[in-house]
Amino acid sequence: MDEGILTQEEFDAEKKRIIGN
Repeated sequence: MDEGILTQEEFDAEKKRIIGN
């Protein structure tokens, strides 16, 4: 995993926040 890049869980959670907003 590269540092500075959102992890799969963080990325998924971020998408849920944006989509569910």
